[in-house]
Amino acid sequence: MENLKLEFNDGRSCEIRIGTGVMEIIEELWSPDSRQAVIIGDSNVVALYGKRLAALISPLVGRLAVYDFEPGEINKTRRTKEMLEDRMLADGFTRETCIVALGGGVSLDVAGFVAATYMRGVRHICVPTSFLAMVDASVGGKTGVNTEAGKNLIGAFKQPDAVIMDIETLITLPPVEWPNGQAEFIKTAFVSDADMFERMSEKGRCFAQAGQIEPRALKRCLALKAAIVLSDEHDRGQRAALNFGHTIGHAIEKATDYAVPHGYAVSVGMALEAELACRVTGFPEEQREKLLALLRSLNLPTVPPVDFEAAAGFMALDKKSRNGEIRFALPKTIGVMAASDSGCTVPVAIEEVGRIWDAARRKT
Repeated sequence: MENLKLEFNDGRSCEIRIGTGVMEIIEELWSPDSRQAVIIGDSNVVALYGKRLAALISPLVGRLAVYDFEPGEINKTRRTKEMLEDRMLADGFTRETCIVALGGGVSLDVAGFVAATYMRGVRHICVPTSFLAMVDASVGGKTGVNTEAGKNLIGAFKQPDAVIMDIETLITLPPVEWPNGQAEFIKTAFVSDADMFERMSEKGRCFAQAGQIEPRALKRCLALKAAIVLSDEHDRGQRAALNFGHTIGHAIEKATDYAVPHGYAVSVGMALEAELACRVTGFPEEQREKLLALLRSLNLPTVPPVDFEAAAGFMALDKKSRNGEIRFALPKTIGVMAASDSGCTVPVAIEEVGRIWDAARRKT
């Protein structure tokens, strides 16, 4: 088992446990102040792990409920959050409740948002069961829901009290979901650790096979992300580096009504935003080619699946936008992001984005 602890400036902390079978140690991380518990996850994950997790938590509390909702990014909405909150209120859950988020990124985002607002905030623990959720949604405290206008535009910062990453759960992950986590893993190394990115590139493949990841490698990825989060918890500057590939990626997700999964969309976003960086920040062309080679070796896409016009409008509402400008988190070199007077983002004319987008689609 690997351990990692995030310690925030105001005295809060988050314990992270990584390993095989570590779901069983939830009792060690449980607060005695949490006398009630609600497990929240989508119906697929609850069917797989809900009873097991409930059996572990039941002896620790006086009241326990398991709530599920329909799976998929399309159900990460205010309506789903409202339904969960109404059920908690109807069932009489109080501020002594700990919300346990079980599942992938959608479950963690929704359940974390409920934890942030229910009775103005209650404790919560994350139990991610997908590779993407382990390397992305479980660490950092960003929670939220999607709207018609775009992805993750409504939400709150809410750090979990603990995160339990049981690698056994990856065995049940559909193979098509594995690249979602690979893309975010690559992104974290790319923006913060050139040596780690180089080692991944040399091997040609980051991971032996779908469903298998060394706890030590996962811990290293999380430690890199945690260092950035701890320096800028509320996303006012340096943390924007973690959004590399996401301005375009989120727009692709929304433009395709989430038919393109997050990791695949971010892979395309990294490819196009690296090209933008070559033109805007002086990012070396040979490093862009190295990124593209790694993505392609993992069968991750690098070409946008829709026309630029279908996605352009969603970029205007990106959370990094300032004074009417669309801003991107762009690299200067691998492991070093370009800085500006408003954090780790730089403005790019929408016309330039369109030219690169259209050129990529013409090559296919």
